[in-house]
Amino acid sequence: MKALNQSTVTEFFDLLMEVITKYNIQPENIYNMDEKGIQLGIGTKATVLIDWDQKTAYSIEDGNRELVTVIEAICVDGSILHSSMIFQAKRRRADWG
Repeated sequence: MKALNQSTVTEFFDLLMEVITKYNIQPENIYNMDEKGIQLGIGTKATVLIDWDQKTAYSIEDGNRELVTVIEAICVDGSILHSSMIFQAKRRRADWG
């Protein structure tokens, strides 16, 4: 968080523009990607009663939750890639590459 300041952000974008110019990277080849992890099976609200001087409330889960990752990407030119979901697998199939 300390690194997120005006001079650092400006320096990053100056460097990015330098690389884009140096290698003649076209807008249709520049993407921004983000991912979000989701735990399936959780979603209920809980009401918790704690002492007034207690600063933290803990919740005990059985740890048996499936994790799913959602990935989305958008291009500088406005086009998008289809969102993808990655589900937990038991094993990797050799024919997937």
